[in-house]
Amino acid sequence: MLQELAIKEGITLPEYKTTSNGASDVPIFSSTVEIGGSSFMGDVAKSKKQAEMNAAKVAWFKLKESKSSHCCHLLLVLHPLEL
Repeated sequence: MLQELAIKEGITLPEYKTTSNGASDVPIFSSTVEIGGSSFMGDVAKSKKQAEMNAAKVAWFKLKESKSSHCCHLLLVLHPLEL
C-alpha cells in the first residue's frame, strides 16, 4: 500500500532500515522507513516483516494526514470566503 501511494504521489519509493536487538533466540526487530524525504519508525516486533509493516503503517497514515491537511490549507488559500 505504501509503495502504491508513493507511485501515485510521485515521491521516492520507500526504503526500509531494520535492526535486530535482543538475544538471538528471541530477537526484537525495529524498522524505519524513509519515503518522500521523511523517516517513520514503527513499533518493535518479533519478526522483521512485522516491524517493516508497522513502520509502513505509520508512514502511510502520516502521509495521508499530511496530504489531507495540505488539501484543506489550499482550499482556505484559494477560497477563504466560501468556507
